[in-house]
This record gives sequence, structure tokens and C-alpha cells, in this order.
Amino acid sequence: MRKRAWLLTVLVLSLAVASAAPAGAGPNDPTVLFGARPEPGTQQGTTALEGKIGRRLAAVRVYENWDSPWPDANITWFNANGYTLLLSVKSERVNHSFVQWRDIANAQPGSALHNDIVRWATRVKGLGNRVYFTFNHEPETSLNTSGTGADFIAAWRKVVTVFRDQGVTNADYLWIMTAFSFKAKDRRRAVDWYPGEAYLDHIGADAYNWYTCRPGTSNPWNSLEQLVNPMRLFAQGKNIKGILIPEWASTEDPAQPNRKAQWISDARALFKKPGWEGFKGILYYNKSSKFPNCRWFVDSSQASLNAFTAMANDVYYTRDEPWP
Repeated sequence: MRKRAWLLTVLVLSLAVASAAPAGAGPNDPTVLFGARPEPGTQQGTTALEGKIGRRLAAVRVYENWDSPWPDANITWFNANGYTLLLSVKSERVNHSFVQWRDIANAQPGSALHNDIVRWATRVKGLGNRVYFTFNHEPETSLNTSGTGADFIAAWRKVVTVFRDQGVTNADYLWIMTAFSFKAKDRRRAVDWYPGEAYLDHIGADAYNWYTCRPGTSNPWNSLEQLVNPMRLFAQGKNIKGILIPEWASTEDPAQPNRKAQWISDARALFKKPGWEGFKGILYYNKSSKFPNCRWFVDSSQASLNAFTAMANDVYYTRDEPWP
């Protein structure tokens, strides 16, 4: 009788633990927030991509300039229809002039730049829904002329501090670098642009398999694992909520028609591997490139579209809201 009672107790406790297991505890649970940057980045572009892959996207990547009119009709539609926004605001004005990061860091209450930060805080707060907010993604690239890594860190901390002072509670702060920066040995080194855990919630990297699609450049064919593993290692041990890939894409290999499809299938398996549980969201860059041979679109081939559709409809990638 005692043995039977003990076994019954163990069974009850086991069932209790199982029922308390969080969603996303295994490969058959909705775990990863799955989204895209569609082209165009509008309601129509989003629904067109959704029609091709047979599911609704959970998240959408959007980009804004420092002085962009906001929100526009598309932002309003995304927010009203429950899409999680990954919002990047660059320190570049609509006229392509750059706001200097050191000036942002030094902006005092009442100044024009400080008022700009408050304005963005008010806008984000007004969304109501959770949003991943990024100040100036990929700051280390040559496209940015706003200052040094130290200047960027100071500006990032100022922006986050003002947001917090303004009572913005619906923003998760997502620091985004290029995937390359996490293995760079020069001025682009990620660590030299890192604001610190006290000023961010998530770490992200934009990852591209360029291969030979850029004129005059010949890279090896890189799996998504090869591209983002340095970021994963960088994030280990840090007090953050998780890791995201706000942009990821591959070009086609003209010599191997199914190679991109296999690249996507490998990506589908990647985030289910032990040690990769920290990845909370991935958004495909379904957009054209200034280099015509860089064929990012998911339907650059039927095989690629089939692989992406299979991944999009895998239950593991069907989480519909951000992790707490």
C-alpha cells in the first residue's frame, strides 16, 4: 500500500510539473516569433507575402528616420492588427543628413534634440502594444557618419534613459549589429558598440549569406549557423531576455539550384538544437538588394519558397506574441 501511495504521489507530481511546463518547452511547441521585412513594407506587401506562405506573420520589421512623420497608415494598420513591430529609428534625417551621436548624448531637457527623443518616446508609448525598439541599427557600418562607438553607446543610453523617464513600459530595447561585427577584429567589433545589459533587453544581428552575388566579392557559402554563432557566443552569460535575428536572408547559388532551399531548411532545424534556445524571434529580409544578383526573396525559386513555407508553418515558428 505504501509503495502504491508513493507511486501515485510521484505520478501526480509529475503531471503537475508537466502541466506547468511553459509554452515553447520543446520542438513541438510555438516558440519562435516569426516575421519578415516584406517588399513593399506596407499592408499590401505584408498580406502578399502571407498569401504566398499560407500563414499570417507574427512580426514586421520597420525602419524610420530621425524626423520621419509618424505613425503613417501602415504603422497604424500593423499595430491595430496585432503585428509585433521591430522598430528601428536611425540618427539620419529624411534629407539624409546625420544627427551626431555625441549631440544626442549631450542633449539637455528643452533642447531640440531632447524634444526629438521625447517625441519618439511618446509615439512608442502611444502604440500600447509591445514593440521592440532599436536606436540606430548596424551603427558600425560605413553608412553611418554619426560618430564613434563610444559616441553611439552614450547616445543609446541617453535615448533609453529618456524613454524610461517618459514612462514607456511597452518597449523592449533591441541592440542590432551586423552578424560580421561579432567576429570583426577592427573598429567594427561588437564589443566596442555594446551599451551594456542595464540599457537593453535583447541582442540582435542582421545576417546575410552573400556568397558571390556582389560584384568583385567572393565569399564562401555560409550557413545561418556560421553567420550567427559568434553572436550567440557573445550573448552567453549576459543578463538579457533573449536573442533575435531582425534580418536574415540568402542569395541563390546559380550552380546548385536547390542550395538556397537547403539553406532555409537547415535554418529551420537550427533553432531547435540544444544551446540555441535563446533565440526568441527571426524576421526574414524579403526585399530586393541594390546588387541585382543578390536574390533575397523567398520565392527566388520554387524550391526556396517551398522550404520557407514549410518553415513558416512549422509549429515551432508559430508563436504569435513576444516572450515576457
